[in-house]
Parts: sequence; structure tokens; C-alpha cells
Amino acid sequence: MKMKSMVRTVLAMGVASAVSAGAARAADEAAEPVSASVSVPILSSYVWRGQVLNDKPVIQPSMSIGKYGFALSAWANYNLTDRVTGKSQQFSEVDLDANYTYNVGPVALKGGIVEYLFPNQQMIMPVNETLVVSTMPSSREVYGSVGMTDYSVGCKAFSISPLLGVNYDFEQVHGVYGNAGLSAKHELCDQMTAGANASLGMASSSYNDYYFGVDKARLNDGNLGISATYSPVKSLSLTPAIQYTRLLDGDIRESADMIYWKQDRVVGSLTMGYQF
Repeated sequence: MKMKSMVRTVLAMGVASAVSAGAARAADEAAEPVSASVSVPILSSYVWRGQVLNDKPVIQPSMSIGKYGFALSAWANYNLTDRVTGKSQQFSEVDLDANYTYNVGPVALKGGIVEYLFPNQQMIMPVNETLVVSTMPSSREVYGSVGMTDYSVGCKAFSISPLLGVNYDFEQVHGVYGNAGLSAKHELCDQMTAGANASLGMASSSYNDYYFGVDKARLNDGNLGISATYSPVKSLSLTPAIQYTRLLDGDIRESADMIYWKQDRVVGSLTMGYQF
């Protein structure tokens, strides 16, 4: 009888502990605050996946809000000259994004959908060896990525973050773009962090045919960058950066020289960010 009584007591204590832990976790999740951020970068050029879409200065403001791993964000490209739209100081692109991130230890799994809107912008497309100018149509992509968040190497002040991502445009392009990247950062002091990044982009034949008129799957672009982030207070940051981008495939480079602005671009930027 004493043994049965002891077993019942242990089971009761286990159930009570599990219920208590579950209630505490639920309370923590319910108390999790909504995260929000605003970013305002000023860049010397607009380069996207190796394509120089504007070789003059632009502003690319963005904002996001999220909770429980879900997030909504909006991003825009604002041209400071008449280089793309024919009129100065106009928005040429607005991206709307909805995504979900699930963390498994240091690994972050992310998936989402993004809609690309192109007000005031035209595009040049190669059709049967002829360049055709048309209104830039809106499009949509689904995407997924797997990355490691700030994995410390040697010491806590230095960390690396590898990332693999795949995007599929199911609206206009019906093609795949993938990228593999590695970023690193080193905390110089409480208010200053230095960073560096490198990545490679690759695309399917249908993607390259749509954007370059090259109906072949290729290793498209290579990117290298350095940055420094200064945070005078915890929620505010200022980040100057330099990024170098090069289209790697010869056929794609030849086509891009006719469609986009001069390739092999070095882009300087200054970003102000604020987290709520």
C-alpha cells in the first residue's frame, strides 16, 4: 500500500509540474511583446540579384511587425533622380511580405510569400533578339530558407551566420532563384559591431530567360560586403556599408550590358534602423 501511495504521489507531482510548466510557457507566449522595426537606407545604386536596376542614388525604406514567429513587412525603392521612371523622386517598387520563422536551437527555418509591385517603372525584355520596352508587371514569389543565427566561433564576440535560400516566382517568371551566403560579425565594444558577408546566387533557365534572355541555368552573381554598426542606444542603429556585386556568367553579363546599367557595381550605403 505504501508503494502504491508513493507512486500515486509521484505521478500527481509529475502531472502538477507538467501543468504548471505548460501554463508558465503559455503565459510567457501570451506576454511576448509585438516586435516592430523601421529601416531607412540611402544607397548609391539599386542592385538586385546582380542586376543594376538604378545606377543613381535611391532610398529604400522598410518596416516590419511580428509576433509568435509571424511577421508582415513592407519595403520600397524611392528614386532620387529621373534615371528609371523619367521623373525624379518617385517610387519604382513596393514589396509586401508575409512570413513565418521557426527556430530549432540555433537553426532558423523561414518561409513566406512576397508580392512585387512596380509603380512608375518600365522594363526592357529581350524577345527574339529584340529589346522590347513594356510596363513592369507585378509578380509574386514563395520562398524558404534555413540559416543559423549568430553562431559563436571561438568567443562570444565573434559569430557567423550561414544561410541557404530558395525563391520561386509563380506569377510571371515561373523560375527559381537560389542563394548561399555567409555573414560574420565581431562585437568591437558595447556600441560598435563590424560585419562582413559573402554570397552566391544561382537561377533556373526560365528565370534567366525572363530577366536576361539566356535560356540556361547558371551561377548568376557573386557578392562581397563589409559594414559597421553603431548603436548609441539599444533601439537605434546607424550602419555604413560597402557592397560589391558581379554577374559571373559570360552570357548573362553580355545580355545585362544591353538591358541594365553598367555591371560590377560597388554600392555604398548608410542605414538608420529603429526597433520598437
